[in-house]
Amino acid sequence: MMPAKNGYHTRQGEAVLSHLKAVDYTTADELYETLRANGMTIGRTTVWRQLEKLVESGLAQKYTGAPGASACYQYVGDAHDCDSHFHLKCTSCGRLIHLECEHMAEIEAHVSEAHGFRVDRFRTVFFGECKDCFASERKPKD
Repeated sequence: MMPAKNGYHTRQGEAVLSHLKAVDYTTADELYETLRANGMTIGRTTVWRQLEKLVESGLAQKYTGAPGASACYQYVGDAHDCDSHFHLKCTSCGRLIHLECEHMAEIEAHVSEAHGFRVDRFRTVFFGECKDCFASERKPKD
């Protein structure tokens, strides 16, 4: 359960946390629409506040995108190990992809050794287009 500022738990806070645990990632608007579609009375501002509380408490990670794009949120509590890999964020569809790649460890080591800088995997996000968006962009339009 997620405690509120005054120490008690809210139904809305529990719903936000529960949904976040059930999906790979979500935006605040997607979460709001899902909760409303499931019959919950909740405001957009409440969803945003609850997500920010989860980020502040370390239970969620917020990934921002290109200017004007919605941020997405991911549950990073006990079940996730997001500091062991990097992330890719599609600027077209908003998809967040876990990048499990041995070559990234080489780049990380190079940056550390040659440039004296330690990269924070948890917060490092590469922006671009996923293969689905890139492929659909290359298809000829009728």
